Amino acid sequence: MDRLNKEAAALIRAACGGVRHHERGVAGLYREIDALVAALRREGDAQMAAWADCVVRTGFVESASNLASYSALRRRDLRPLQRPLMALGLSSLGRLESRVLPTLVAVRAALAALAGLAPEERPSEEIFFAGERRLVERAHELLGMPSSSRPNRAPRHLSGRGGRRSIVHAGACRTQVSRPCASTVRMMAPIAGNA
Repeated sequence: MDRLNKEAAALIRAACGGVRHHERGVAGLYREIDALVAALRREGDAQMAAWADCVVRTGFVESASNLASYSALRRRDLRPLQRPLMALGLSSLGRLESRVLPTLVAVRAALAALAGLAPEERPSEEIFFAGERRLVERAHELLGMPSSSRPNRAPRHLSGRGGRRSIVHAGACRTQVSRPCASTVRMMAPIAGNA
């Protein structure tokens, strides 16, 4: 099996060697993704430190951390990475909103294998899709369960009844994900179930 993996990696490296986008090679792509993961961790940690007083619901910490990583990622132009990764049969990094770091760590592990580097641990399937599961749970909390008679869901707390702020009042409809502010995160905490 190991021989087959090495042969497949050698074929892919050879096939990509002549393509203009792959001049940096698989090992170069690995280094770029590795640097991106490190930068997103640093910037995400800094953002989480800034949000420390705002994120009071422990069940929201992982979602907030992913949002911080996503915000840092969106400040970058990923196009130079996307096509070379796609040509290798890897993620285009186009649908990673709910799992920023798990996606990048999985891509980095695949690139390490293709480049013949030391094997790296990939996120388990459970960890990889945990953000997707959390996103569905949060949507149900805020918008209620979907039904066939109600394909478009409006926020349950839109009326502001029960002493809760409406989601519109909290700024969710106007918040730009690329630059979430601490006050918006603070106001949204009660809406996400901390009230």
